Amino acid sequence: MTTPHDPPDQAERQRALAVDQSFIVQAPAGSGKTTLLVERFLHLLATVQRPEEILAITFTRAAAMEMQQRVLKALADDNPTTRAIARQDQTNNWQLAQNPHLLKIQTIDSFATELATQIPGAHSADGMRIEEKPTPLYEQAARGVLNQLFGADSAHLYVSEFMATLDNHADNAERLLSIMLGKRDQWLDVARLISEFALTGAEQVEATLDHAVEDLRSTLLSTLDQRLSADDKAMIARLADATGHPPDISGLLPLLLTQGGGIRKTVDRRQGEAFTNKELKSATVEWLQDLHARKLAGLLQACALLPESNNDASALIATSVTLTLAASELEQLLQQQRCIDFTGMLMRAMQGQRDEHGPTDLALYWDYRIKHLLVDEFQDTSRSQYQFFNLLTEGWSYEGGNTFFAVGDPMQSIYRFRDADVSIFSQCWQQGLPNVALEPLQLSANFRSDKALVDWNNELFSTLFPRNSLPELGAIRFRLQ
Repeated sequence: MTTPHDPPDQAERQRALAVDQSFIVQAPAGSGKTTLLVERFLHLLATVQRPEEILAITFTRAAAMEMQQRVLKALADDNPTTRAIARQDQTNNWQLAQNPHLLKIQTIDSFATELATQIPGAHSADGMRIEEKPTPLYEQAARGVLNQLFGADSAHLYVSEFMATLDNHADNAERLLSIMLGKRDQWLDVARLISEFALTGAEQVEATLDHAVEDLRSTLLSTLDQRLSADDKAMIARLADATGHPPDISGLLPLLLTQGGGIRKTVDRRQGEAFTNKELKSATVEWLQDLHARKLAGLLQACALLPESNNDASALIATSVTLTLAASELEQLLQQQRCIDFTGMLMRAMQGQRDEHGPTDLALYWDYRIKHLLVDEFQDTSRSQYQFFNLLTEGWSYEGGNTFFAVGDPMQSIYRFRDADVSIFSQCWQQGLPNVALEPLQLSANFRSDKALVDWNNELFSTLFPRNSLPELGAIRFRLQ
């Protein structure tokens, strides 16, 4: 029940506390996201048999510590929820006041480490030291692979072709391989698959590239086509007829864009003799200004960057083989020094969840242990982290009382350089997780700023964000705060 003093999105906030349902919540800046997470954690705590049945994942140690402190502080309040928690505490002998570590509020690295050290056999990270500054190891592994240029086995042929794509610049090759090794959770499975394809010939790689390029082309061009009006299409036909370019927007992109990717401000004879016609030139300049005003530059540039064909298949194979060799070289170095980086820890944790026979005993154990998963800053999830969450929830069912709760804001996604993929949030908003249906909720209230400041920011950022979302390229449509 709402009151006159409640925020306008109180119904959504109350809905988010339904402990038998799973949600994905878009929570803009200043909307009380952490407070909502804490409230949901407390409501769940009042229902579970063990505190460890709830796992809250954050992406920084500071955020994990803050959330734990806020939960502990909230437990000291006197309200129906904390009284229910106190009864659970007494009935099940939790003694939370003396054992706050029972509250599983962790970074994803911390939880991955917990899983990876429990894996039986050779894949276990038990006893391995976490190397928090692994760059020197990445560089050493990169040099080791490049040294295979002088080896006698067939690997040197692939490394040689990889080097050729970089104009045989050894320093660049070492630097790029080193950077990629820190992100190997993102590409190693694909690189291995392409390397296997290479053993049977390049045809399968070429077919896969064709399919990928065509999918991307179709997505971008259909999105662009939706943004073009009948007047735009008439102007495209007019320009194509006057200049001899193909009669579609793709064929006109070299004419519309500068070398830097921006929309031209004017045209002249350098773009074609047709523009000596003053009427055509004037109409074209007016159209270019209109395209710019409609913020189509980014989408037009993305379309211009689309590859034409799969003629880079051999370079892709050589790069994939070289990357796979570099990952193997790094793994040997880590084993020799009995250490592991956080990327390797996450990879081992995922390997421990599933094998060729399906979910492992460790996966079944954690499926029994964890009933509820909460994820903060979900817009900054990477593909490998998303896969990790899918593995954790693979055996869940609504009948089993399992719930997933993700909160974030795509408009605040700023970690693409760290492999955050904002399209994951959009995908889950529309489709849920593979094994968990998610109800989307949108928060709108702002508790951090007064209305005048919020309105000013809405006006400013509505002109900076694209009008249409294209999550695959990190483009997110603006939403009023």
